Amino acid sequence: MLLITWFAMVARWRSAFAQDRSFYRFLWTLLGLMATQGRGTVTGALACFGWLNRWSADYKVFSKSDWEPERLFRGVIEEGAFYLKDAKRIVISLDDTGIPKTSRKIRQVSILRDPMGPKYNPNLIHGMRCLHAILHIPPQSEGLGVTGVSVGFELAPPPKKPKKRPRTRNGKITGPVRKPTA
Repeated sequence: MLLITWFAMVARWRSAFAQDRSFYRFLWTLLGLMATQGRGTVTGALACFGWLNRWSADYKVFSKSDWEPERLFRGVIEEGAFYLKDAKRIVISLDDTGIPKTSRKIRQVSILRDPMGPKYNPNLIHGMRCLHAILHIPPQSEGLGVTGVSVGFELAPPPKKPKKRPRTRNGKITGPVRKPTA
C-alpha cells in the first residue's frame, strides 16, 4: 500500500524527463536509495536490487540524461497549494545548506564554514553551497500539525572574490579598479 502511494506521488515527475527509460531508471534508483542503509550512493541503490553489472546507464541518468530537476518540485507545489487555499499568508523559509565534498576538483566546491563546528572557533570545510526552499503548511488545515515541505533546492556557489589589482593589457586597464582602504 505504501509503495503504491509512493508511485502515485512520483508519477507527476514524468513530465520532467525527456524519455520514459530515464524516468524509470531514476525511480528505481530513488527506490533503492530509500531501501538502503548507511551512505546513500547510487552504487548502494543498485546493490539493493543486485544490479551492479549494469551500473553505467543508471549513472548516466544523473549526469547525461536530458531532464529538468526544477520540474520535480512542481508536483509538490501543486499538492501544497491544496492546503494553502484558505490560508491568509504563505510562509516560505530559505536555508543556506552546505553539502560537504572531499574533492576540490568539482567546479562548484568552495571553502565553507562548518555548521557543526563550535561557534567560538569556526572550522572550514570543502563543500557545495545550496539554497533550500521550504513551504510551511498552516496547522489548521486538514488537522495537520506544522508541516514543512521542500519546494526547491538550487546550487548557489558563492561569488568569486574580485581581484585586488586591475588587469592591464598593453598599458590599458581592462578590469575594475578597486581603491585601497586605509
